[in-house]
Amino acid sequence: MAQFYRRFIKDFASIAAPLNVFKTKNAKFEWTNECQKSFDTLKQKLSQYPLLAFYNDKSKLKLKINTDASNMGIGGVLHQVTSDGHLQPIQYLSRSLSKREQKYSVIEKECLAMVWCITKLRPYLYGREFTLITDHHPLCWLNKQSSKNGRLDRWSLQLQEYSFDIKHTPGSSNCVADCLSRYPLQQPDNVVEEQLEVMHGQINNISTAITSTFDSTKIQEQQQRDKRIKQLYDQLASGKQHQSYTLENGIVYKNLHRTNHMILKVPYVPTSMIEQLLQAYHNSPTAGHLGINKTWNKIRDRYFWPGMYNKIKQYVLSCTKCRQFKVDRTKPTGKLQPIEPPTGILDLMGLDFIGPVPPSSNGNKYILVCTDYLSRYAITQATANCTAETAAKFLVEKVILQYGVPKQLLTDR
Repeated sequence: MAQFYRRFIKDFASIAAPLNVFKTKNAKFEWTNECQKSFDTLKQKLSQYPLLAFYNDKSKLKLKINTDASNMGIGGVLHQVTSDGHLQPIQYLSRSLSKREQKYSVIEKECLAMVWCITKLRPYLYGREFTLITDHHPLCWLNKQSSKNGRLDRWSLQLQEYSFDIKHTPGSSNCVADCLSRYPLQQPDNVVEEQLEVMHGQINNISTAITSTFDSTKIQEQQQRDKRIKQLYDQLASGKQHQSYTLENGIVYKNLHRTNHMILKVPYVPTSMIEQLLQAYHNSPTAGHLGINKTWNKIRDRYFWPGMYNKIKQYVLSCTKCRQFKVDRTKPTGKLQPIEPPTGILDLMGLDFIGPVPPSSNGNKYILVCTDYLSRYAITQATANCTAETAAKFLVEKVILQYGVPKQLLTDR
């Protein structure tokens, strides 16, 4: 029951750490004072009223996430900022680190806390702008540039579908998340925010490997050269409203209506950049040469152009690497060709198995049939299997030795 309600309990990972030892393989059961204290604390927490606020999506209150990591665990808390500036906790998150994760460097542990918390909070965060607060200053570049650390780069790409900015706060002021990854600290001071230059939320959806050649400036330049988009731009710039398109920071966006009355604004891709975008999302080392639907799902909530699905389908089907290395696992169809009609007996005979059928008392499950194509005369025999050896023995003993050698034998093997 404690595991089920863990998201409502502050500092759950630290409290339950002595008990989690018993979940490991070949663990020795030894009930210590720490185990008893952990057990009693969890019972007390479960009997208290959880002081969590309801998530208010209609009010569009700002969202903030505090994350932190220690040597043993990671944690975070999601807040919504009220009109008077107070932080209301919506959900607490924490978990222990595995033995492999405990060997991560400090920056990797802090980044893991960010990625894990944001992924867990996806229902609240997807499609909304939010602020992430961390006490590890080197992570402030995470959504701005790539690194030489492959693990950090993969995590950075995983977060590109979210629209957020990162702000740094001293470790002594980040005790809200810190207490979830270790032990509770004192009440924090005001968060010290550092102003950082962050890319626009929608353009931030592009993976880090693409931003250097596919940024907002280039999109804006190419949109001005596209006749169809230029007409929309002039219409929107003159003050005319359009139900499906908006103009922000000199870029034309398509309004995509999603469930729960959510509207995503994605860039209208000029014709001159479609090929480049498809190469980035299908051919690049991080793209993985995915199929039609998976490539479509990666792009559909990030960009727009007319006839997008058909263009993606055409591009994926014409990909040289996919055609060269991807194996078609569907069973090939038989090669149909006309059969010359026979002119005499034994000119053409067909051989095939029927079955499996319900076994007889002798254990026979197949019927071997040899038919003369001119007379339609059939020779049959019940068999226990459908091997080539059985067919060859039948052909010699039941056909050739009794009726003669057929000029042609037709079979599907």
